[in-house]
Amino acid sequence: MESFHPDILSALTTREKEVFNISNVAAPTPRPAVHRLFCRIFSKKDYNPKQLKIFIAKHWQGRFAVDISNYECESLRITFDCEGDLRRVLSKEPWHFHNLHMILCLPSALENATIESVIITPFWVQVFRLPFLSKSEGLAKVIGNLIGTFVKVLEDSLNEGSCHFLRIRVEIDVFKPLFEAN
Repeated sequence: MESFHPDILSALTTREKEVFNISNVAAPTPRPAVHRLFCRIFSKKDYNPKQLKIFIAKHWQGRFAVDISNYECESLRITFDCEGDLRRVLSKEPWHFHNLHMILCLPSALENATIESVIITPFWVQVFRLPFLSKSEGLAKVIGNLIGTFVKVLEDSLNEGSCHFLRIRVEIDVFKPLFEAN
């Protein structure tokens, strides 16, 4: 097999032939991954912020401790040392504290989490009185998008013999009125 260029060194310029030693350059220190979310109580009622922090520290601690700090406008920034602990908390949404709804927001890398952006919360919705043999993922998507934004359907609820309802995970904007069917 022939080389593309018979003498590669003759084709290089003198600047390209220079060798740079980068062993003296210090490697950047690795930054730890940040697993955080923002929490806001959705209520006009007063609550005790100290008690809320105790509640979160007690119920959300997984393999590692959680760091809870104040954020803007009566919201909290909660930092987890482990992504698994964060995912466990999010999978058990919705959360409430003394019958007050807690809205959790997982910030993306491209946006700042402001108090106005913490308005979407997921709920499990049960849909009853469906015709026999009509349960499907397509129907769940249509109903979920009528209520809010469809996230997923519980697979066990798709089986006709397992339960009498369809269970759908839906993200709802808390500032919009709920959909009511007659």
